[in-house]
Amino acid sequence: MSKTRKSIGVLARDKSIENRIKRIERTIGRAQAYLERGENIEGSAWLHFDDWKGNSGHPDWVEHKLIPSLYKMRAEAERNLRDWGRKQKDKMITRRRNEVHF
Repeated sequence: MSKTRKSIGVLARDKSIENRIKRIERTIGRAQAYLERGENIEGSAWLHFDDWKGNSGHPDWVEHKLIPSLYKMRAEAERNLRDWGRKQKDKMITRRRNEVHF
């Protein structure tokens, strides 16, 4: 049984969501390790975009803003992964139900 173009697209979408979840979990781990060290590393960038990687920033901001935001992002990605599979299954059932049989 060969993979169709649609099934390859589904697998690619699943992999991209799984990669996003892994990236978020790595960032959470870095942020928690940063908090455990007890350091206050000043970000090198002017707008502090690198602080979102979990390696720098004010400890209070990391604890009260970054980590909860990452948990929410991870929950949303897991929900998207779960709902995507359910949506694909519902589409296949509907398509099968609506096929014209002669």
